[in-house]
Amino acid sequence: MTKLPLTAAVFLALAAVPAVAQPSTQVQAPSALVRQLWADLEPDHLLRREGRAELPKAITTERRDLNGDGRAEWFVEGSRVCGNANCPRWIYRELADGRFQQVYDGAGARIDVQPQRSVAWPALVSVGHMSSREAVFRRSVWDGRRYRWSDTEYRESTGAGAWKTIYHLAMSSPDARGRKRLVLSPMNAGGGLWISASHQLCAGGGAGACGAPELVLQSASLPAGRACVRFRVEAGDAPFASTPAERWCGVTTSAALPGGGAGRRLVLSPNRREWAHLGAAYDLAFTGPGLPGREEADAAGAVMSFVGELRGVYTLPCVADGDCPARR
Repeated sequence: MTKLPLTAAVFLALAAVPAVAQPSTQVQAPSALVRQLWADLEPDHLLRREGRAELPKAITTERRDLNGDGRAEWFVEGSRVCGNANCPRWIYRELADGRFQQVYDGAGARIDVQPQRSVAWPALVSVGHMSSREAVFRRSVWDGRRYRWSDTEYRESTGAGAWKTIYHLAMSSPDARGRKRLVLSPMNAGGGLWISASHQLCAGGGAGACGAPELVLQSASLPAGRACVRFRVEAGDAPFASTPAERWCGVTTSAALPGGGAGRRLVLSPNRREWAHLGAAYDLAFTGPGLPGREEADAAGAVMSFVGELRGVYTLPCVADGDCPARR
């Protein structure tokens, strides 16, 4: 069994706790809230396609008091663009002067309110259903001003209400130097290969001297000594293959495999463009001595999720078929 870091253990414990029932009332969104939501939407958001006048008809709004101050927050769902499935979801708080401030931006079939609180604000877990058997649980915590992403867990149903973790992605709490780590825990990519990734953030969130993100391969089949790897991604009509380079080579070290048994570990350092292409790796293959070649779809999804969060803390270029957020 994969040993998860403490942040993952905390997330699993929270996710296993039933959501706290929050009294809610569905209401019509006030015009000031609609104006602020329109201003906060990305230029290419689906809700913008029909124009500002249609926005009140394209959303549903509920009120729930999250922090117990007696003033209910506004839960907004972009119901027109999702068919009540994995909908875009926002939470706004009303300020004393009548303006509205967005405190949460996410998506999913629902938002579960958790018992854990930070300065009176509870943790939130959005639940997105990828299929009848697979779901994504994204946890967000209050940072003093708004909700920030903290954990993602991709699970597969094993029946009778039980779930198996496929991969786990988390942002650690700051250490004594104020540094955080973005970590994809080791996951089984098939063929005896385990994939993980990490990036250390400098205090304040910059990359600076804290180094570049690392991609780690572990397998009992990796050779001892120096080994080189290549990767290829199929992303729509834009396949991409890495070129031979030192960043795709390294010296393997002995290490216990996450699934049990002895193996070897190889640390790689893709450049920014390669990370951007890995973020569009719907079909991913690692080739080289002791590697299985094409990886399972869940492994590609895990790497894509890591790169999706990496974009928020590490500058990556835009590439064909990649996630390239619109610039305002």
